Amino acid sequence: MITSRLDPLSQLLLQLFYRKLLFLLMMAGSLSLLDPRHLYLGCMLLQAQALVSSAISMAFGLAARHRFNGETLTYWDEALAFTGIGLLGHFGAGLFAV
Repeated sequence: MITSRLDPLSQLLLQLFYRKLLFLLMMAGSLSLLDPRHLYLGCMLLQAQALVSSAISMAFGLAARHRFNGETLTYWDEALAFTGIGLLGHFGAGLFAV
């Protein structure tokens, strides 16, 4: 697996990202699983949570003075991943809009 080739700090950041992502998916999925008609709201919730998480990761990246294009994983990489997840949530909301 790719995580075995990462340095310990990058592995830790990746594990934290997975936990945050699991939490976001559980929050958005719990709304959608209760009633399938709420898929639109679940996607909108995922989009909002992912973009807020992205902004928080950017703030942490600035505070920790991480380089944007570093050799290891940084908060900037996490922010970019959350932005992509927010964009997928936006596309999903457009798909399920009534």
